[in-house]
Amino acid sequence: MLNKGLNLSHEQNDYSNIDQIIILSQTFFWEDKEKKKQYLYNFLLSNPLMKDPDLWEKYTCYTINVEIGRNVNAETGPETAADTQRKCSNVVFTKLLSTLDSMACFNNPVETANRVILPLIRQFVLSPECEAIILNLISEKFKSDADDNKKEEEKKEEKKEEKKEEVKEEKKEEDAKEEDKKEESKG
Repeated sequence: MLNKGLNLSHEQNDYSNIDQIIILSQTFFWEDKEKKKQYLYNFLLSNPLMKDPDLWEKYTCYTINVEIGRNVNAETGPETAADTQRKCSNVVFTKLLSTLDSMACFNNPVETANRVILPLIRQFVLSPECEAIILNLISEKFKSDADDNKKEEEKKEEKKEEKKEEVKEEKKEEDAKEEDKKEESKG
C-alpha cells in the first residue's frame, strides 16, 4: 500500500504526499518476535524511487520551500534582510539534515546524497560551518556503491577461505580414518 501510494504520488508530482509517506514510514513500527522495532520504511526499501536522485532532489526542494513559506515568509513583525537570510539558512540547513537522515534510512549510496545535497548547499549559500556539518554527516552516514562492491568481494573471499579450511579439515579427518583402518588391519 505504501509502495502504491509512493508510486502514484510520484506520477502526480505530489511531493506533499511523498513527504507524508516518508515521515510515516520512519515514524511507525511494530515489534517482531525478538522485540526489535521494524519500521514501515522496510516496505519501501525495494522501491526504486527511494534511490532516485531526481525524486530526492525535488522532494528536498519541496520541503525547503514549504518550510520557508511557513517560517520565513510568515509575518512576525519588522525584520531586517539579515534576519530573513538567517531564518532561511536555518530552514535549509535543518531540511538538508532531515533529507540526509531519510536518504540514509533508505540505504542511498553516497553518490546519490552528494548529487542531491551538494548543489543545494551551493544554491542556498550555507555558512561554512553548516556546510562542514553536512559534509561530515554524508561521510559518516553513507557508503558508496564501490564500498558495497568491495565488501561483497571481501565476503566472497572469506567464504572461499572458509570452504578451503573445511575441505582441509575433511581431508585430515579422512586421512585419520584411513590411518586408523591401516592400524586396525595390522593389529
